[in-house]
Amino acid sequence: MNFTTDGSIPNVVRAWVGAGAAGLCLAVMRLMAPAPYRPAPVTPEEEALVREIAATCPHTRANLALLGDKMFMIAQSRESFLMFGVMGRTWVTMGPPVGREEDAPELIWQFREACDRHCGRPVFYGIPQSRLPLFWDTGLNLLKIGEEALVDLPSFHLNGASRQGLRYKKNNLEKNGCTFEVVPPEGYPAIRPRRTLSWPPATCGASCRACAAWGCTSCRGLTGTPIRPCGGAGWRWL
Repeated sequence: MNFTTDGSIPNVVRAWVGAGAAGLCLAVMRLMAPAPYRPAPVTPEEEALVREIAATCPHTRANLALLGDKMFMIAQSRESFLMFGVMGRTWVTMGPPVGREEDAPELIWQFREACDRHCGRPVFYGIPQSRLPLFWDTGLNLLKIGEEALVDLPSFHLNGASRQGLRYKKNNLEKNGCTFEVVPPEGYPAIRPRRTLSWPPATCGASCRACAAWGCTSCRGLTGTPIRPCGGAGWRWL
């Protein structure tokens, strides 16, 4: 094929040449891209270590590691871990590292570098304000997408006009035979037949299934922490 500078080449030929060059560049980029991330299954030893560390954490969020649907990065000290999930190119942690505060920077950068090696998009989800300074140097943007409310249970009551809606719901649940109780881990097998876990539902979209990574998709986590069978509302874990 001959190229000239007098503009006599048909536009169709120019378009084909441009499309071919673009296609060749895309093909080379795909060949040079790293292989998709294929996480190794969690070993029984890692699961036992995560359960041991989570038991010492004062925040209940650590118990989400026991659901059996997450992967882990474990610090060299074997006293801390970071739980996360991967969907496509997005890597999402569930909260900050769990365990010793001294191990947090190591796990944060271990996660960040693993995302870079696999061309992943790192997301640190659910980071408390008190631990934000640990993430300033990661080069990520801070985005507030929600708030966490804490209720002082000893002083909480249902009196007054402002709590009328809550009183109505409470009375309605009691009329329908709903009860509240805290069941220790060893009592779970006795009450298990009373519920069937089904999540995500069949009609759930892709974004809903992604959120299910942080929900109760397995019964494994329910056997290691107190649970609350709350009438017909499904399982809640503590």
